[in-house]
Amino acid sequence: MLGMRDSLYAKIIAGLDELRDGHAFQECAIRLLQEEPRYSGLVLVGRGPDGGFDGAVADGKGEPLPVICTIAERPERNLEKSLEAIAKSSNRRRVIFVTCRRITPQKRRKLQELARQRGFTLVQIHDRDDVAWRLYRTSTLRQELLPGVAGKPAALSIIPRTRRPLLDLELVGRDDDVAWLKRTSGDRVISGEPGSGKTFLLYKLAREGFGLFLASDDEEAIADAIRDQRPPAIIVDDAHVAPERLERLRHLRQEIGARFAIVATTWKQGEPDVVDALGGASATHLRRLELLTRDEILQLIRQVGVAAPDVYLGMLVDQAANKPGLAVTLATLWLHGDDRDRMRIVRGEALSEHLIATFKRYVGFDASRLLAVFALGGRRGMSKEAVGDYLGISRREVAEKTAVLAFGGVLSEAGDALSVRPHVLRASLLRDVFFSGSPIDLGDYRELLDQAPSRASAVEAMVTAAQVGGRVRRRELQELLLSLPEPDWRFNERTRTQLAWRRFATLGREEACWALDHYPGDIADVAREALNRAPEETVRRLLEEAEGLGEARPSEPHHPLRVLKDWLESMPDPRCFTPAHGRQALARRKYAVRVAKSYLADGGDREVAVRALCLALSPDLQYHGSDPGAGMSIIISSAVLPADRLREMKELWRESAAAIGTLDHLSWPLIRGVLGAWNYGSSPSGATAAQEQTMKELRARMLRDLATRVRPGSGVAVALKRSADRAGVDLPLEVPEPLNTLYPELWSTESVVFDERMAKARALAEAWRGRSPEDVAAELADYETEASVLDAGTARLTPDLCKAMAAQLGAEEAAAWLEAFLERKLEADLVEPFLNKAMQISRQAATSILAQLIKNKNYAWLAMHSVLQLEEPGEGLLEQALDVAPDFTSLIDLLCLRKQIPTALVGKLLQHPSPAVSLAAAVGIWNAQPKGEIEPALRKPWRDAILRASDSNRQHRDSTMNYWLGEILHSDPELASDWLKRKLGGAMCAGLLVGQGPVSRAIEALNVHQRMELLDSLGDHPLIYDLVTAIVGRHAEVYRHLLSLSAFDESVHLAPLIGFPHKSCLQFAELALDAGKDPRAVASGAMRLVGVYVGPMLRYYEKKRASFENLLDHPREEIREVARHGIALAEKRIQAEKAWERQRALHRSRGVD
Repeated sequence: MLGMRDSLYAKIIAGLDELRDGHAFQECAIRLLQEEPRYSGLVLVGRGPDGGFDGAVADGKGEPLPVICTIAERPERNLEKSLEAIAKSSNRRRVIFVTCRRITPQKRRKLQELARQRGFTLVQIHDRDDVAWRLYRTSTLRQELLPGVAGKPAALSIIPRTRRPLLDLELVGRDDDVAWLKRTSGDRVISGEPGSGKTFLLYKLAREGFGLFLASDDEEAIADAIRDQRPPAIIVDDAHVAPERLERLRHLRQEIGARFAIVATTWKQGEPDVVDALGGASATHLRRLELLTRDEILQLIRQVGVAAPDVYLGMLVDQAANKPGLAVTLATLWLHGDDRDRMRIVRGEALSEHLIATFKRYVGFDASRLLAVFALGGRRGMSKEAVGDYLGISRREVAEKTAVLAFGGVLSEAGDALSVRPHVLRASLLRDVFFSGSPIDLGDYRELLDQAPSRASAVEAMVTAAQVGGRVRRRELQELLLSLPEPDWRFNERTRTQLAWRRFATLGREEACWALDHYPGDIADVAREALNRAPEETVRRLLEEAEGLGEARPSEPHHPLRVLKDWLESMPDPRCFTPAHGRQALARRKYAVRVAKSYLADGGDREVAVRALCLALSPDLQYHGSDPGAGMSIIISSAVLPADRLREMKELWRESAAAIGTLDHLSWPLIRGVLGAWNYGSSPSGATAAQEQTMKELRARMLRDLATRVRPGSGVAVALKRSADRAGVDLPLEVPEPLNTLYPELWSTESVVFDERMAKARALAEAWRGRSPEDVAAELADYETEASVLDAGTARLTPDLCKAMAAQLGAEEAAAWLEAFLERKLEADLVEPFLNKAMQISRQAATSILAQLIKNKNYAWLAMHSVLQLEEPGEGLLEQALDVAPDFTSLIDLLCLRKQIPTALVGKLLQHPSPAVSLAAAVGIWNAQPKGEIEPALRKPWRDAILRASDSNRQHRDSTMNYWLGEILHSDPELASDWLKRKLGGAMCAGLLVGQGPVSRAIEALNVHQRMELLDSLGDHPLIYDLVTAIVGRHAEVYRHLLSLSAFDESVHLAPLIGFPHKSCLQFAELALDAGKDPRAVASGAMRLVGVYVGPMLRYYEKKRASFENLLDHPREEIREVARHGIALAEKRIQAEKAWERQRALHRSRGVD
């Protein structure tokens, strides 16, 4: 390892490896850590009984934080014993671990997991390399611990000049950068934003032998170190601070005749000076270090040891702003902090303090005031001119300072303005600079608001500042919110306006109520936030809003009752669920029940109130989130209330049941859902025995209570009885035998029991034979109504009953029964047996009946089914049927396929003015004939129907008709050619060209001559490129013909090259070159994408590049030239796709920034 060429460092490492005096190490380690401000309260614990630790940090947060020190060869054993002792002697469960042994990243993770398994968090692990780094810089303690290790740090060191401890973490996301540094020779420059990981990258390489850091300005000492250590590279960190050091190093290299490369790091703004100091761009290799993706930042945070719930990990990733240095800082702060400290991190206070201090140290000015003015513009930012005018500084000064801040990564371009990122930093800056309540506040912000590119964005930023403690007057915020435009369909402004209102609703109860009363858009936009601050008022508003929504489904995301459901069932990440969350979930249900009862008592809509009560009675809990990195994985967890809270639901059930009252057709379907939830729960596999038992007991109580609130003999009583039977609860409810017979449970359909019930149904038909049709129709109507509330798993035998009864009747009797059934508006399948029998009376009677039914939407299908099969339906009835035919194309297709429609009527359907009707008939009879042969009498109208299908817009939405149209055209090239000529003269759905669409299938059927004719007839068309490509196909003659047509420009001529540079398409490229096309144009034509490409575009262009590379050895020079141009084009697009994917990975947001 080259690092061992640093003799002092090598001696320290060797001394620590051989160390045997544990007490000396403990004392030294404690004193080394005391030099860090965060360990200022650290004291050494004496050599007596120490409770498992050797030092303690008095942080003012209860018992001191334990520090464990060890020289053991297997530090994990010492850690395990110490944690066991600490668990007995202290309540603290966060410890610091120090060892003189090297801890690899893998072992670090094992130690962290070992601590987690025992209920502890390793706040920090200081291993051999960290201790060596500290001893390297502290000669006094070094000589005390390692008396034989003398000397001073060399001018060239493995350790960079940095005050930050160097953690032994794995490099993340830097494989390409490492490869470039190892591959490239000569002087090099690594450029990147502060915190992007430049120093750490080179430190890791230095430990592998890449080079040494310049650690002194003494040229004589540097020269001696170069001669002694002979490094292949000297690393000059932060070279932009003093570029003249590079010039002196270059001169020294020349003067002593040494051979080493200089590797300099710099901020982006310092690139020109650093490159110039190294002799200019021609002598220097420059690499700009990219920021890390969100997934890479998450990996790094976890590597440091943070094992927080996803919601907090996501916040840390957000605030890290893709910078590894900042990620490590935030992760370290998280580990060291208690709950209060972590909330400061979540609010952005720690990030704000860190960044402001960093800029003050590096650039020499306090950036907070300048950043705060930009922050006032919110996500859309402020213009430099507006900021300069407000602060009273020149535009040049603003430009110079914003350049530094932009390179530092906290300012980003937002159109013509600059904005501060992330939003938590904006909020902290606004709070501290504008709204701290101090006399030194920056001043009146209102004159700036009119200068903001987006007023909604600016107001949202101010509300966010109030969220983190900014003293923003509520009255002013209300006036600003009311001044915003009503949310519209412009996504960005609508989002900002909604977000401003939503965040205002989180500020307190009064603010939430005000937002509910004044928000100009859909109340659901702010209700989710308002529920947490003013639950009772918000629940009442949601119930009132739900009243007038009519057919809107309560499951729709913005439905008021869906908002209520989500709030009632929401829970945090299951890994951080606490008893307090269980109490909160129960409290929310109590709010909902109390408000729903009051709403119902005040005359509110009963269905809305019952729905709300049933939502409150659900034991279910749900968690919805996304992964804390790129946010590409959706996380859904479900559970039920804790057992102690489930027991408290008994009282809520009692109150709710009293409010619901009688169990009827309206309330039973909703109550059934509640019973189902209590029977199974959302997470049966994860429920404890106590939860399962409690749920079982309360469900039994619910069933018994409901039995006293149901009308005996009703369908609801039957449904309740069956539900109780399945749950093993015996209810004293009598079930009417006809209901039980006619509507048995499906579970018995294949059993002897079902056969018995069918026999009973036939017996019932025989018993009812002597009754009047009016009485039977009335009774059946009642049964059908009552049965409508039975479970989905219920068989319906009433159609079989009606068939049996109709079979016993004559035609005249059946007509009377039909009239009685129609009078009661019974279902069509109950009417059908009597209709079929009554149709036998006479043609006139049948016509009259069908004419009556076809006008009734409930029986129109039934009537059409009969009319279409009549030999002579009569002109009036036929006219009625043809008028409604467009609504029954599937029926027409089916009956034509079965050959159940008379030929004369088929002819009329083929000539129907609706292309959808004529096509349905044409498809049906084509499928009905062997090999698609059409009988002579129908051949011409059938052909005309197919050709007219080109005018149909409705068929574009009918995938079945499209498929069969394509099959018909594919079977008849002449028909296909005629259809295409007609079709291509009008509008076309792009989807018809994809896959097995009719246009594609028709073109496939054409021969070469027909394809050429089609090209000749083809004029200007929106889909010209796709059409030409499909028509040419892989036919060289057709492509040669296309190239000869002067009506098309070069882009159309080159469209069929889409398959090139695959060797099977090589002939087309040669034909294009023979026709005088430029090789560059041929390559460009081959890059075009036709249709839909499924998969990453990067993969598409990589395949293109590989195919072009295969042609570099082609015997024809023009083809080789095409290949070279194609490779260049593909490479350009590959790099663009990589850049786009990288940007998406960097900036994909988990929320609104």
